[in-house]
Amino acid sequence: MPPATQKLAYGQTQLTAYGSLYDVLDKLTPYGPIKTDYPITMEAMQQNFGYMMYRTTIAITVKNTTLLDIPGIKDQGYIIINKVPMGIVNRNKPTGLNVTVSKGDILDIVVGNQGRINYGSLIADMKGIISNVTLGGTILKGFEIYSLQLDEFVSNIKPKSVLGFAITRPRHQAQLSVPTLYTGTMPDLPPDITQPRDTFLKMSGWTKGQAFINGFNLGRYWPARGPQITLYVPATILKPKDNVIVLFELETAPCNTASSCTVDFIDRAILNATVPSKH
Repeated sequence: MPPATQKLAYGQTQLTAYGSLYDVLDKLTPYGPIKTDYPITMEAMQQNFGYMMYRTTIAITVKNTTLLDIPGIKDQGYIIINKVPMGIVNRNKPTGLNVTVSKGDILDIVVGNQGRINYGSLIADMKGIISNVTLGGTILKGFEIYSLQLDEFVSNIKPKSVLGFAITRPRHQAQLSVPTLYTGTMPDLPPDITQPRDTFLKMSGWTKGQAFINGFNLGRYWPARGPQITLYVPATILKPKDNVIVLFELETAPCNTASSCTVDFIDRAILNATVPSKH
């Protein structure tokens, strides 16, 4: 067995909001949306992993709070109305959410693929929205479906870059924001070390999303669900300086102040953290 590689605690990295999903939507979907009468799957969109956004305009009159039901959600969906997040639905929980909408409102459903079941009766595990969406029992029609090309977009983000306009980040609930990209630059190597070393990205305080370094997709983070808190960062994807980290945070970032909008690079893995019993 070869010896373990040397690890390095690079330290804390300050992150900055780069742009919300709506700020960069045209760049994430350079060819625009696909228009369909009803939702279609990721596979039908020729997308195997990642995220898609389903958009429709409410065409019916709704007087009271009404159940928006997405029984075919695979796997988790973020309900956003007129760019304001309303809640989350999940394949393993109730797939409906009570919403207040008016005719003409824009409904967006951001859907994430959390991995496929590869055995048993559920082996044909299609992703996205695989059946009709209903509002108060009425089937919604007229969808625009955006295939979010995160990997391609993130690979073009440069060190210390931010967009030149205000971030679209409205909130409806205290614990839920519009999905947003955050960027930062890792600390440089210490003077006595000339080559990058393996490290671990610690995601404490962040909620759920995807992490990238220098355009390399490190994977998903979800520390509240656990028990894994860190993501492994191999030395082979790092440079001596100007290593760009990008987070696509789906729910809530710890960024109420600049000093709290950080991540840590430590020299050990945290794979067995204690998580709340409700999970």
